[in-house]
Amino acid sequence: MAPSLELAGLSIRAGGLGYRQVVSFSLNPLILPQALLPGYWQNPFSEYVGFVGVTGLLLAILGAVTHWRHPQTGFFVVLAGAGLLLAFGGYTPLYIFGYALVPGFGLFRVPARWLYLYTFGVAMLAGLGLDWIQRRNSATGASMARQF
Repeated sequence: MAPSLELAGLSIRAGGLGYRQVVSFSLNPLILPQALLPGYWQNPFSEYVGFVGVTGLLLAILGAVTHWRHPQTGFFVVLAGAGLLLAFGGYTPLYIFGYALVPGFGLFRVPARWLYLYTFGVAMLAGLGLDWIQRRNSATGASMARQF
């Protein structure tokens, strides 16, 4: 971490970037279906891809619905939502507040890279959905075995 901080102070971005530079490569909301499900349409530029697959999305929805009382579920839902919202960059009026108020926010370009947070949050929710399916199947199998 210390070498990164030292490098940041010596780089051409030490003073930060202008807002137009920071929001370059923002994810256009009009290509959101292509970004989340590439290959079903034309593939977008790789920076705009947040792919977890149809099965992953369905498992994530199942995980969010079945585990909604668990604190980690809310965290992953917020993480995925925040990542998606931040990926829109200049297409959302909230991004300029981050640029103006959050230290270091003006050092980075390509807001679409926030899709990594979205992808991680959705993947964790998909894991919770799969966990629910496995527990249900093992409970059903155990109750059927007790009947015989």
